[in-house]
This record gives sequence, structure tokens and C-alpha cells, in this order.
Amino acid sequence: MSVRKYENAAFEEATRCNAKSAWTHWETYMKECQYLQSETSLWQDPDTDTGKLYLAGFKAALADNLYDTKIGAASTVETYHNQVVWVLKQHNSHQLSRAVSRGVGKSLQDGKRYQGSLDLSFFTDLYSIVGRGQNDFLNVGLGSNNGPRPQDELRLIRNLLCYSFLGFTISRSQAAVVKRQQAMQKGIICKYLPRKNVRFDKDRYCIWWALTFSKGDPFGKRKGKDRKDWTVTAGARSPSHPIDIVKLYILYCQMMGFDSDPDSKLSRQQEDVPFFQQLDHAGRPAGAAFTYDSLLKELKSDIVSYFPNLDPADYATHSFRRFGATYAFCKGIPSDLVQYMGRWVSDCWQRYLLFSDDNKTDMSHKMLY
Repeated sequence: MSVRKYENAAFEEATRCNAKSAWTHWETYMKECQYLQSETSLWQDPDTDTGKLYLAGFKAALADNLYDTKIGAASTVETYHNQVVWVLKQHNSHQLSRAVSRGVGKSLQDGKRYQGSLDLSFFTDLYSIVGRGQNDFLNVGLGSNNGPRPQDELRLIRNLLCYSFLGFTISRSQAAVVKRQQAMQKGIICKYLPRKNVRFDKDRYCIWWALTFSKGDPFGKRKGKDRKDWTVTAGARSPSHPIDIVKLYILYCQMMGFDSDPDSKLSRQQEDVPFFQQLDHAGRPAGAAFTYDSLLKELKSDIVSYFPNLDPADYATHSFRRFGATYAFCKGIPSDLVQYMGRWVSDCWQRYLLFSDDNKTDMSHKMLY
């Protein structure tokens, strides 16, 4: 029974992937071209010569975008092909089609889950808590009664710096954290933010973050010679400003043991270590990359601890993306620049805008005066 349950769970998870929808699209394409003349199931079996032929055509179609799949990366093509082979070996094409419909329905249902937009006060309050927790904002000190405990200081500082990066660069969570810890195993290519991809610019008083991947095609076109797209978060030169990402970055580097001098070259020992790391029970860096699940858990925990008026169920990592898009738009930043910063390839970014009652009131006043 446990084996059957495992197989069903694996199949259910696999049908959520676009690879199954791509296979259904390929099947329709072949029928429209009248290539599927046989009523037999030979072409559905990956172990037969006919099945191998159709799978080879499917793989070529993915690589060449023959039916507008918009999938060109070799690794993605290989992943889609392998997933379809696995599903066809476990099930027939008819079951696959039904599973695709069921998977799409579940995806739509999951997509309906509400993710609210955080407010600027979320950041200002956390920056204030971090500041109160230090004797000197640039020197590590003991936590006060109004700030975090000493063993929690680095955790909160790491979280806030990660939140600030995601919110003020309007980036997806994948730009900061690895999807799962297993991806860090030796020999597996994973996406995380290494130390060498974060730089302090003393002249401009800002932090540069290098992004190496995105869903949007225009992202690839604006990469530099180093195959990275550098995005920026500016610090506040005024000492009275409640938010200063540069100071937070320097403090974080001091506590992590990173070199924050913009003029020095990083040592090889620091270049490829994850910038955002997991912490052990004593609150010290563990060396492993911060994961998406951990980031989500920390966000909800911070909301419970510091924002009792917010419901943690209403917020997730995309709340930072929503905040960035909405806040930039309300500050009068041109729409095309907001879209560019968020790396959207269509106008779907407008769905991320979520206006508060204050935003609506300000709009009403501007209409009158």
C-alpha cells in the first residue's frame, strides 16, 4: 500500500509540470498533421521503436519551438523529455491527458491563494528593531530588552537583508535562496546567491546584486559579459532615514565574517559560499544555503513575533514582489521601468499592484486638488 501511495504521489506531482501539457500539445500537433494514423498504443510506449521515434520528435519540437512552446534551454528540454518518458512508462497516454487536466485545475486552485502586499512600515519597524538591538549599529553588541536576543540577532539581520533585497529589487525568491537543500549536494547545479555576486559600491553608496537567471527572455539579452544581470539597492545617506540597506549589509558581513571592503578582492574561500546561509541552534552561520522553505517559515515567524496585527497566512515570499511593484508605482516610477526592474515580459505585472486605503485616499485627493 505504501508503494502504491508513493507512486500515486509521484505521478500527481509530475502532472503539475508543464512537461505533461507540452506532451499533450505535441500529441495534438501530430494529429493535426495527420502523422498519428495508427490506433495502436505503440507510439505511447517509450520502449518500442515507434514510441522512441515520437519521443525524439517531441524532444526536437521542444528544442526548436516548433509549436510555440517557448522552451529552448537544453537542461529544460532534457528535464521535460525525461519526465514524459517516466510518466508514459507508468501510465498510458489517456491517463496522462486526464492527469494534465486535473493538474491544471489544481494549479489554478493553488494560484487563487491570497498573497498580500507588505507595507513600508514592515521594513521600517524591523530596521528599528535591529537598531535597538545593537549598542552601535555598525558594531555587534548585546541585545536590549526592546531588541532581539543575542542568539537571534544574526537571524533577524539576515532575514531583513533578504527581505530588503527581494522587496527593493522587485525580485523573485529564487534570486536569493536555493529551492531545496538537496540541490546543494555535490555535482548538482543549483541556483543560489553566492558571496561573489554581492558587491558594495562605496561611491554610489549602494549594494549591487548579480542575478544569473530569470523567467523572462529579455533578462538574457541584458546580461553583461560575465553572464550576470546586476541590480541595485541604494542606501540612505541621511542618518535620520529609517532604512539603510548599506549599513545593514556591513553589519551582516561583520557578523558573518565576510569582507565588506568594496576595494578588496574576495578570497577564494568566500567567493562561492552562499551569501544567505542557514544558522545553527546557537545562531551561527552553518555554511549551507538559505532555502525557500526556511525563508517562508522565517517570514511567517517574524510576522507573528513583531506584527501581531497581520495574519501570517496572508503573506508569502511573493508579498515582497508585490510590495516592490506597488510601492515603486505609487512613488511615480514609470510603468515600463517597474516592469523592467521586475523582469516581467508582459503586462501581467499590473496584477501585482495592491493598493491600500491610504493609496486610494491619496488618489482621491489628487483628483480634487
